[in-house]
Amino acid sequence: MTRGLGIVGAVFVVALALAPKNADAQQISACVNNSSGTIHVVAPNAACQSNEILLVWNIAGAQGVPGPTGPAGPAGPAGPAGPAGPAGAAGSAGPAGPAGPQGAPGTALGASEFSCAPLAALASGGSLAGISGFFHTGVQFGSVIGFANGTTFMLQTGNYLVQLSVPAVFLEFPATTTGTGSISIGVEVNGNSSGRTITGTGPISSGVFPSEGVVYVPMNVNELLQISGPNTVVGFTVSFSATAASLTDGCRIIFTRLQ
Repeated sequence: MTRGLGIVGAVFVVALALAPKNADAQQISACVNNSSGTIHVVAPNAACQSNEILLVWNIAGAQGVPGPTGPAGPAGPAGPAGPAGPAGAAGSAGPAGPAGPQGAPGTALGASEFSCAPLAALASGGSLAGISGFFHTGVQFGSVIGFANGTTFMLQTGNYLVQLSVPAVFLEFPATTTGTGSISIGVEVNGNSSGRTITGTGPISSGVFPSEGVVYVPMNVNELLQISGPNTVVGFTVSFSATAASLTDGCRIIFTRLQ
């Protein structure tokens, strides 16, 4: 029995080898003898003998199940750097940042306070202290600023903050004068103008008497003053075009030596 199967198998292999190599054929047809088991390949759709049975095989089997995905390959080497792109347009300005913390208080080397008397009459080209007046000494500490005389001051080399406060200067004009009245206070150093001038203006209005026009001008200013030599004389000179002028409530000057 085993021998017969071997013969049939051999015949089957031969039959397959002899099968037509038609690229369009999708199946192989063969007839098997019922008695001897011999097989011979026949053309597609051919009829077998009465003592034979027809066998048909597909040339290609059904597609199998896809296998699992293989592992990822190693990363390739980095490519060369590309050329630099063109510069972009400037962006819009960002919002303002928050205010920084307050700095530490500064240190003054000294300060001196002076004042002039109320109602002191002024002369154009004269001292802010008044025609017959002089400055009065107030609070002082540290590096003291002294008088050169009663209407000027003596400062040493350094930088100073000068705080000048004149609550009101009374200017008197003839009754027919209209417009504005003004007064200027110039800072002089060693008898020469320093180029620093403080000017106050105000509208001329009717005074108490019909024969006069008056102006009340307040003047308040802070100025930095640099003194480059020892024993420098500093003064304040007034200039105006009114017929008369006076300090209604006096004045106040504070020199603070910063360095």
